[in-house]
Amino acid sequence: AQSTYAKMVEIFNGSYEEIYEHYRLATQNDGNEVASLVMLFVFLNKIILSDNVAQVPEQNAPLPKEYDAPLVLNLPYLQTLNRLIHEEMLKRLTEKSSPLRIAISLRYAATCLVNGDPACINTAPYILEWANKVVETNPKFPELSLIYTIRAKTYFYLADLEKALENIDLAIKQAPHEYYYYAEKADL
Repeated sequence: AQSTYAKMVEIFNGSYEEIYEHYRLATQNDGNEVASLVMLFVFLNKIILSDNVAQVPEQNAPLPKEYDAPLVLNLPYLQTLNRLIHEEMLKRLTEKSSPLRIAISLRYAATCLVNGDPACINTAPYILEWANKVVETNPKFPELSLIYTIRAKTYFYLADLEKALENIDLAIKQAPHEYYYYAEKADL
C-alpha cells in the first residue's frame, strides 16, 4: 500500500520528501520484498539527477549507514544511500523472496533502462548484478528464462550483442516452447 501511495503522490507531483518517505516505509514492511526496493532505487536516481540536490557536502553531515535512512538532499549522502539500497537488494534476492515479484521488479528496472528513462540510464550494472545474483543463488528459479531475457536486454543496451544473444539463447533453452523469447531474440 505504501509503494502504491508513493507512486500516486509522485504522479501528482508531490514533494521528494513525501514520495521518498512512502517508498522507504514500503521497503520496511517486508524484509524479503524486492519490488519496493527497486522503486526506491529508481526514485532515488531521479532525485540525484534533479536540480534540488546540493552538490557540495554539508559540514559534518553524516552519511547514511542503513538503506532506509531518512532523505537528505545532498549528493554524497544520496550516492551512499543508493549504494546501501543496492546492497540491501542483493541481500533480499534469495529463495525467500517471491520469484514472481523478483522477475517483475527486475523487468520493471530493465524496461526503465531500455526505454531511456533518465532515472535509469546508469542502472545497467546494478540490474546485471541483481540478475546474476538470482541466477547464482537459485539455479532452479521458476522464472529463470525471464531473468536471462532481462540480462539480454541489459547487455544489448550496453552494446554487447554477443552477451545479449548468449543470454537470450539461455532463455530459449529454459523455455523452448515460449515464443515470447524467440520474439525477444528477433528484437535484439
